[in-house]
Amino acid sequence: MKSDTSLVAIKGTKHGLTITLLDGPVPQTLHELSERLTRTASFFKGAQVTLNLENAAIGAPQLHEIDDLLKQHQITLRRIATQNTELAAAGASLGLQISPSESAEPHTSTTGKTRQPTARAAPPAPTDVEREIGESGTTYPAIVVRRTVRSGTAIRHEGHIIVVGDVNPGAELIAGGDVIVWGKLRGLVHAGALGDNNAIVCALHFEPTQLRIGNIIARMPEGKKRKSMPEMASVRNGKIEVVEWR
Repeated sequence: MKSDTSLVAIKGTKHGLTITLLDGPVPQTLHELSERLTRTASFFKGAQVTLNLENAAIGAPQLHEIDDLLKQHQITLRRIATQNTELAAAGASLGLQISPSESAEPHTSTTGKTRQPTARAAPPAPTDVEREIGESGTTYPAIVVRRTVRSGTAIRHEGHIIVVGDVNPGAELIAGGDVIVWGKLRGLVHAGALGDNNAIVCALHFEPTQLRIGNIIARMPEGKKRKSMPEMASVRNGKIEVVEWR
């Protein structure tokens, strides 16, 4: 999660990840972006990213630098959101989709003044695929995915992921917080992907192909039939333990 003085905001959406670069010194902004990508490499690997540019000091050369940085971490820059025509042209030359910049939350600038987001039309209501449900006790935001997560689909979110449906083999759930599946969990799941070993994974039918919590990995035994009951995984004494979910 970003601090109050962070120049980089990262948010998961149904379209992938959005990285917002806020107002501030460009070298510090790029350094923070690089540091966060390196620190949480497993969370971002393979992600599709929208880059929302609210930092007016970032120009075309920096955009190319950011694109190279993302590629180093196996991240695909899919779209940029900017009001800057030069940046839009530079993005188009890279084959990126272009859209108007998206307002982020109020941010305290380096001058100490709070910059309010530009007024704009209200966003569309959340869909039945994904919606934010507010802040949890651990300050993580959460999304709800109301569908079966099929093979080849990867859902990444900086907070909690809640799936109302099944997670098929070949699917991936990667969350900064907890993962809760109201159905069958049979894909790869990584909770606490930003380094939180206190995260948990819960499912009504618990049979992931690979299970990770924080920096701890557990591969489920193949061919072993698990009990048909809700189960919860958490880290205890440095190992992942799976117990009945009550």
